[in-house]
Amino acid sequence: MALLARVPAEAVRELRARLRAAPDVPPYRALDGAEASWEASPAGTETSLRRFLAARKGDVDKAMAMYTDCLAWRRRVFPIEASGAVAEILADGRRFRRIATGSDGVPVIMIEFLWGYFLEGATAFDCLRATLVFVEQEIARGEQAGAPQFCIISYGGPPPIEYAAALGMVLTKNYPERLQRAVIYPVPRLGARLTRLFLWFADRDTREKIAIHWDEDAFLDFVRLRHENVPQRLWGGVDGSKKWFMPDSQTRIARAMRSGLAGGLGPAQSLMAQLEEHPVRAQLSRACQNTAPPTKQASRPGRHTCLPLAACCPRREIDNPRSDREGGLTVPIVGAASSPLQEPTDSCDKLWPAAKDAGKPWSLPSNAPIAVAVALLLLMLRWLLETSDVGHSH
Repeated sequence: MALLARVPAEAVRELRARLRAAPDVPPYRALDGAEASWEASPAGTETSLRRFLAARKGDVDKAMAMYTDCLAWRRRVFPIEASGAVAEILADGRRFRRIATGSDGVPVIMIEFLWGYFLEGATAFDCLRATLVFVEQEIARGEQAGAPQFCIISYGGPPPIEYAAALGMVLTKNYPERLQRAVIYPVPRLGARLTRLFLWFADRDTREKIAIHWDEDAFLDFVRLRHENVPQRLWGGVDGSKKWFMPDSQTRIARAMRSGLAGGLGPAQSLMAQLEEHPVRAQLSRACQNTAPPTKQASRPGRHTCLPLAACCPRREIDNPRSDREGGLTVPIVGAASSPLQEPTDSCDKLWPAAKDAGKPWSLPSNAPIAVAVALLLLMLRWLLETSDVGHSH
């Protein structure tokens, strides 16, 4: 909160004035898909504007760009329904949980990677969507309690690289200054420095908020909690964690690291694209189910015009035969004019902002592949050396 308090009030007023004057600021879309104007939404509060300004070091131009990009992202990704696999992941309570409120008033939440079992019975995509549901729910709860920032505990060994990289980029770009502090625990003392290499996907400001601890007392002091306030799984530091291993935890973690090393950044990029395509595909499919077959007549207002997309509804490849060669699919937009880029009307009108941005590639740091390779290799070696004597079952 200290960083947010240092944002000048004049910058907040300027950002708000410029957002009001801008003609193309997207509405705010909630987790359930409900929309409201940005100023009437949770994103329109003074604290929220301060978060974006703090993330961009007070630069109003950059803060405004980040803010509008975030609103556009929310329209591409939400709604996410807490049903099916997402509901099961949240209901079992193993991966995501709220621990307590620290002595400084900051809520403490935990993501547990289950010592190699994080993706057991679940996909990285479903876990990513479940994470966003959990984060959105906790943010709403924290805002009601006057606590806009959180302390996050990462427990249970290294995460799947594709999940961690995708989540890290999502949180950095769209939830600025929500993190008050974070801790990776427990990590063997000799592996603490190497573990920091694993944080290549986080920006410098975020990395500076992350601590790595192996000792329970230091960990409890960092999160501002007492021994009795944390789950028993967190007792005892590195030595205490060994009893929660499954017999094949060591093998699973090593295999996940090898997979991440071999796969590079491709899986994380695929997750990001899949996350943004999923609600668009579902909504456009429903919207286009009842449309009449398109004609092959000359373009005119009212005919079907197809919108190239990475994924879409069943009525694809109708008016744009080039889409297959370009690696895209097409969606018929009812009531569109002759130009496929003109905003459509009728049933697809509300879906257009999300549709035209779907499938945009995510850019990643040019040196990321090298960083990932080095980090995963070193972490794998460290893990095998530090835990080679562990064979306890849960």
